[in-house]
Amino acid sequence: MGERRIGQENSAVLLAIPLLAAVAIVMILLKSAALTPVVIEAVADRLSVARGFDSRIVSLNSIKEAESALGTDVWLPVYFPEYLMWPPSNVGIQRYPEKSVTLTFRFSDQREALVLKQFLTTGVNREGIIPQPVSVSRRSVVNVGSGNAMLVEGFDNLGNPRSVLYWAAQGRFIMMAGELPASELVRMAHSLRSIGHTPSP
Repeated sequence: MGERRIGQENSAVLLAIPLLAAVAIVMILLKSAALTPVVIEAVADRLSVARGFDSRIVSLNSIKEAESALGTDVWLPVYFPEYLMWPPSNVGIQRYPEKSVTLTFRFSDQREALVLKQFLTTGVNREGIIPQPVSVSRRSVVNVGSGNAMLVEGFDNLGNPRSVLYWAAQGRFIMMAGELPASELVRMAHSLRSIGHTPSP
């Protein structure tokens, strides 16, 4: 009986060693002020992945891959201006803290033109993460589908026009932002749906 108790105690000590080592490393970093935001973010990412909560944005090769990874369809605009390039230059997904997909489109000269982001849940306050123009010239409520959307117009830090449109619809929160005229954003927003094929001008 005594030998079994000693064995159990030794096992507990062995299990505690990695934890103590991790605590010691954190204390050293704190003492040396080496715990920069980059380090903190990297540690948080590693912990999230280890716990099954991957908060990183993952770039994929296609919209179909994004739909397969998220287990749902990605809404696309039926109306697609001819001066935008298809397919999107980047397709990114995020699984945690909530599922989302981000599509980035470019002008023909390769400048970034439009970002279309879809959160696959609603009911969360996202006001703080919506990119706003550096200089806002107008805020207005516009109709999109059967509901209302917030339209913000203004300019970026280089003086280029920038518009942001965001709204909730059918269990999703959608945001469109870029250098497109506000009227084009609204027109594209009206046409968003699951279409299963390449949009056309």
